[in-house]
Amino acid sequence: MEKFSKGNTEDKISDSPAVETTDLDLRTLKDSELLPIEQAKEIISRYGIKIIFPSDVKRGERVAKSFLWMDEDAKPPVIPDKEKENCIRGIASEMIMYPEEFFRSNGINKFYIISSEIQGGFVDTISKRLYLSIENYRSIPLKVREGFTFHHELLHLLEIATPQGREFKKTWNLEFPRISTLKQIIFKILGKAVGDEFDKRKEKFWEIPSSEWKKKYLSNYSALNEKEDRAMTAGLLFVSPEYMMNTLAKNTSEIIKRKLSYAISLYYKLSPKMDAGFWADYAMGKVDANYWRTRRY
Repeated sequence: MEKFSKGNTEDKISDSPAVETTDLDLRTLKDSELLPIEQAKEIISRYGIKIIFPSDVKRGERVAKSFLWMDEDAKPPVIPDKEKENCIRGIASEMIMYPEEFFRSNGINKFYIISSEIQGGFVDTISKRLYLSIENYRSIPLKVREGFTFHHELLHLLEIATPQGREFKKTWNLEFPRISTLKQIIFKILGKAVGDEFDKRKEKFWEIPSSEWKKKYLSNYSALNEKEDRAMTAGLLFVSPEYMMNTLAKNTSEIIKRKLSYAISLYYKLSPKMDAGFWADYAMGKVDANYWRTRRY
């Protein structure tokens, strides 16, 4: 999800009819599958990233502290230390998918955490900041989906913060043009009312589209618009090696295969280390906290 103003509006999501559901919500990351807290802190520091919690924001600094932007002088919400620890471990466990210099070379050095009971995140296109909800990390085991959220939102950020991302966006839109459905047109007209209704049934965006849409999209949310299609396609690569391989094996759509290929090529352009060898190692479950330091080229 992206935010397009300085804070009083955000994209809403519409849902679509579906005939089956992915198994993404059924899978979790156990405590033993996450990096230990000290190792997680070391990796985040080594990668040149700072995680900014609401209490870290300086008085008067314009930073979102929730999905609804708060007054600069408002008292920041308190996030318990255990939830902060879960958050650090969860984010570090996803960051190791990228080479150590990935974030520095692409101008990314901070991730902002917001206090919210809503899962997910967003990118503010004005400040080029990536925000993740603490709700993603309240308790362990973490849903695999929350790890996916990190990669999904990071793709949104890369599209506005890097020339490679902007070119990817332009090329994708030319290669995979869309025609708005009547439902999407109505959604744009009704706006908030549709968004509020979706909030009550938000889990549905994980459902797989009905028959014809399966040939073009990986989920209902992918079909919302071009930018969410790109972020969903790219993000789903990182859910897990098994999930990626199953998606490729089960999906015979040439359009889906081309989309996945486009996403993979973007990461190579952002970091040549994310080459075919990386994806082969990732598919075999070889990418861990020591991968980039021990990999042989």
